[in-house]
Amino acid sequence: MLLIAAATPKNDVIVDTLYAVLPLTNSIFHNMLTDAYMYYPNYTSLGIHYGRIAYLDPGIVEGRSVVTFPTCSVPIGYHIQRAEISLYCEWYLNNSQDWIWPYYYSTPYQVMIDHVQFDSILPAVFGQIALTPDIAVVQDSAYIGWIGTDVTDCYLDDLQQSRTYSQYRLHFPPDYDVTGFQTDLVQYGRLNWGTPKLVITYQQDVSNSDEVSPTVSSLVKRLY
Repeated sequence: MLLIAAATPKNDVIVDTLYAVLPLTNSIFHNMLTDAYMYYPNYTSLGIHYGRIAYLDPGIVEGRSVVTFPTCSVPIGYHIQRAEISLYCEWYLNNSQDWIWPYYYSTPYQVMIDHVQFDSILPAVFGQIALTPDIAVVQDSAYIGWIGTDVTDCYLDDLQQSRTYSQYRLHFPPDYDVTGFQTDLVQYGRLNWGTPKLVITYQQDVSNSDEVSPTVSSLVKRLY
């Protein structure tokens, strides 16, 4: 009897999930009347505010959120195919005084994300020049749930520069116009079920005996 061994399937794709480093993932607010900065390291959400927010501090307040992930080495024999930040959008609040459902979920926002690196979190989040300004739009419609945005090139840059952390700043566009006296807010999950995550897809390198692989960018090749 001839026995034929079953071929072991190749694990040519690995998907890894890196969760945000919560002590380095914060919401920071700036009171434009008093020039005071506030941040809440133990706050359960990432809030991006713009407007008059009486429950934080009287006056006009603008907010930023910083999300920090560990930078992990690429598995031997693989290259990075894609890196995507995923954030869980919990709720919106528009600048209307009518806070009756569904109106306070109805205002679409454009939330930008920058690739940043800094040593101190206050007040550098506001003054820091992004490594890659406005690399993506994480939010441009009123949607509750997981939202993803591609940051592959930025994560590859962190690897190339041997950075310990991969950091990103979320904010309204610089020319965002506040026309009302209430709060404009986009809030993202920061609890265990909604912790921001960086999902990295690794593609196995193809040897000469394998099929021709898709084109790999020169930046990826330089990492090896």
